[in-house]
Amino acid sequence: MASGPPRQSGVTTKPGTHAHWVGLDLPDDATKDELRRALVVLDDAAARFVKGASPLPDVAHELAPRAGDVAIAVGLGPRVFDLDGMRAEAPAWLKPIPSMTIDDFEKPWKQTDLVVQVDTDNPVTVSHVVGQLVSALKGTATPRWQQRGFAAGARPSDGGVTRNLFGQLDGMEQPNVAGTEAGRVWNAAQPGASWMEGTTGMVIRRIRMDVDVWQSLDRTAQENAIDRRLTNGAPLTGTKATDPIDLEKTDELGLTVINPAAHVPRAMPKKTGERILRRPYSYEVARDDGTSDRGLVFVAFCADVVRQFVPIQQRLAEADLLNTWTTPIGSGVYLLPAAPRPGRYLGQDIVEA
Repeated sequence: MASGPPRQSGVTTKPGTHAHWVGLDLPDDATKDELRRALVVLDDAAARFVKGASPLPDVAHELAPRAGDVAIAVGLGPRVFDLDGMRAEAPAWLKPIPSMTIDDFEKPWKQTDLVVQVDTDNPVTVSHVVGQLVSALKGTATPRWQQRGFAAGARPSDGGVTRNLFGQLDGMEQPNVAGTEAGRVWNAAQPGASWMEGTTGMVIRRIRMDVDVWQSLDRTAQENAIDRRLTNGAPLTGTKATDPIDLEKTDELGLTVINPAAHVPRAMPKKTGERILRRPYSYEVARDDGTSDRGLVFVAFCADVVRQFVPIQQRLAEADLLNTWTTPIGSGVYLLPAAPRPGRYLGQDIVEA
C-alpha cells in the first residue's frame, strides 16, 4: 500500500521555545502565477534551512540552523483559492471564524493570503530565518504583520506542558495524533480533491491578557476561573493532572465544586471529533508609554475548523470566566498543504490542480 504524502513540520513536531509568525498578502490583482512564485521561493528557502543549509542569497551562513533544529510551516488563506486561474476549490471550513461578542480585533492582525510559522529553541535562529524568508519574498508577497512568541521550557514536574503568563499549564488536553486521533488533525483525500490528503487547518488567535489584574487575584479565584490547580494542573475535583473532571461533584454546601462557566468545562469537547491540537505561545510587546502588551498566540490545528474549532470558541464566547481578563485582538484561518514530494514544490498539487 502506498504511503500518504509527507506532512509539514511545525504541527506535530516538538514545539520550539521560540516561534515567529508572518502574515503576508499577494498583490490585489495577483493570479495563480504570483502564488506559484511565492510558494516556489518559500519551498526552496525553507527546505534549505531545515536541512541545515542557507538559501543562495544568505551570506550569514553561521546563523543558519543545524539540520533538524528549525521547523517551518506555510499556510494558505481563503483568498488564494479565488485567484485568477485557480481551479482547486477551498474546503468549506477555510473561512474566517464567525464574529464573537468577546472579539475586539485590531487592524494589524487581520486575515492574510499566506502565513509562515518558524519555530526553534534559538531566538537568533528564528530572527535570521524569518528575515531571510521575508527578503526572498520581496516583490512577490508583502508582510502585513509579524508576531513573536515564547514558551518556557517545560519542567518535568509539569508533565512536559508549558505555562502561560497567567501561570496556567496550557495545552494539557491534546489528541493522540500519533495514533487513533490522527484524523482530528490530518485530512484524507476527498472526491475531486486528492490534494487534501496530508493537509490540516490552522487557526491563529492573538489574545491579549490582563496579567496585572489577574495577578491581583488570590490563587483560589484564579483556580476557580480555570478549574485547574496552578501547582500541577489537576482539576479541582482531583489530585493529579490526569484525573477526570467531575462536573457533578458537590461540596459540603451542595454546590458544584466546578463552576460550569470556568474555562476548562467551556473548552471541553462536547461532541466526538471536536478535539484540536494546540501550540500556545506567550507574547510581550513594549508600548511607547513604558507599559507592555502581553498575551497569548493561540495556534490550533484541526482537520475541519468549522466542525472542531468554532463550536469550542462559541462556547467560550458565551460564558467563560477567563473572558474577564482576556480579549481576542486578532484571528486568521489557513490551510497547510501537504509537504511536497521530491521534485515538486510546496502546494503544487493545489496550484496546478
